[in-house]
Amino acid sequence: MIEVRIHGRQGQGVLATAELLAIAASMGGLSAQASPEFTADRVEGEVVASCRLGGAGEHGVDALIVADAGLLDHVLDGLPEDGYLLVNSGQRIDNLGLPPLALRPERAITVPATEIARKLIGQPCLDATLAGGFAALTRAVSLDSVLAAVLQRFPGKAGRTSAAAAVTTFGVVRDELEDLVHPTVRRSSARGRTTA
Repeated sequence: MIEVRIHGRQGQGVLATAELLAIAASMGGLSAQASPEFTADRVEGEVVASCRLGGAGEHGVDALIVADAGLLDHVLDGLPEDGYLLVNSGQRIDNLGLPPLALRPERAITVPATEIARKLIGQPCLDATLAGGFAALTRAVSLDSVLAAVLQRFPGKAGRTSAAAAVTTFGVVRDELEDLVHPTVRRSSARGRTTA
């Protein structure tokens, strides 16, 4: 069972991200469930959703998706050492002022999801972009499944532009991971960042 928790602000598509991941997991043959979370200690305007992706023989992994980096000061609790962290930010993870993370470097990634969504969708709807980034980071769902989920949920032009955003985000995260695994290879991503 893979537990995914998504934090963001109203209008960022937090619940829609969870729903897309659940649909993608179902298309990949896994049982899945997405739901909003209601807690008393949330920051005003914060939205939290969770998604459970599971199936026979699945290894349990916790993942955290943060649609608004301004929420990082209180959302990292409970993230295990073998978990994953995906943050919507144009900054690298080590420039966000986070406390030291127990995660391996290749499990904590940032991606400029808002920038990608504005460019390709025309508005800061982050659901498809974050789903694409999650697929690249964790491999818990495939990019093909995410694209099928996006096209099922958003018909017509909205689906096509959202799918393009998911593909772009998947590529940015994949490139970031490649930079972390092979740091001697200089690569520029959609942000124009390089790693020495």
